[in-house]
Amino acid sequence: MKKLNFISLSILFLITLNSCKIGRFVYYNFADINDYKIFPERKVKTGPSTFHFATTDNGKAPKTLFFNNDSVPLGDFLEKNNTVAFLIIKNDTIHYENYWHTYDETSIVPSFSMAKSITSILIGCAIDDHLIKSIKEPVTNYIPELKKNGFEKVTIEHLLQMTSGIDFNESYTNPFGDAATFYYGINLRNATSKIKLKTDPGNYFEYVSGEKTFCCINARARDFAKIGRLYLNKGRWNGKQIVSEDWVRQSTKIDTSGGSAWNYQYQWWLPSKTGDFMAAGILGQYIYVNPEKDLIIVRLGKYRGKTDWEELFKNIGEAF
Repeated sequence: MKKLNFISLSILFLITLNSCKIGRFVYYNFADINDYKIFPERKVKTGPSTFHFATTDNGKAPKTLFFNNDSVPLGDFLEKNNTVAFLIIKNDTIHYENYWHTYDETSIVPSFSMAKSITSILIGCAIDDHLIKSIKEPVTNYIPELKKNGFEKVTIEHLLQMTSGIDFNESYTNPFGDAATFYYGINLRNATSKIKLKTDPGNYFEYVSGEKTFCCINARARDFAKIGRLYLNKGRWNGKQIVSEDWVRQSTKIDTSGGSAWNYQYQWWLPSKTGDFMAAGILGQYIYVNPEKDLIIVRLGKYRGKTDWEELFKNIGEAF
């Protein structure tokens, strides 16, 4: 038995040595909101002038919510459901801001898949700057090494809409899966070049994380709220058009053509058919925007849990 255990451990050790991503998966296990501490980073420098949301002592955020057939104090509910930061902003004014579990307004949290929505913004900027001609272009115009895998028929739009037909294992618990390779691996370019197709593009929507550069934007809750503000203001930032209004409109409208899902557009989620939209990441990271109410909600947390956060955001919007 001792010999068998020794052999098993030896094999595991060899596998770990030969695969950094498996070793990292075994050591760090599931994704965590402290993961920004273990990966290399590149800091984004602030500009010459910075924007700050206004604050008020007379916030109009609801103190209690009727949710899940029960009336619950907002703060107690959020803390109980593993929230570390929660902001409600209306008309550029913070009406509610609270932090739990040792977090505060200076705490950094990874975006996880909210980075998809930010990548979408950057695609829009690249089109505005004529760095990309059109989302109808094949991705092989920019990543020619994918030609060997048949990607000439996959367009940038297919990737934005999650209709590319990529063969990608989205499992977050499989150390040998694609998600682990992309998250814990050390050569993303090499991993990308090995992606294959399992079906022709443009047939149906399938959420796969391999369709964007892989995680994360690490920022504070107020920073994430500024992403929402940019889109709330149709791509304008204090008088300057950062990304075209047309791109913002295209990114947040319902479109089911080409196999697209009505509730997902250009890497943004559409929680309802009333004009609201949001960025979302694993463990329950959200930037929710309700243009009709001029409302931005940011929720950052340790776990998503069983809470229907989209419904909670809509309930808060109705309170305004």
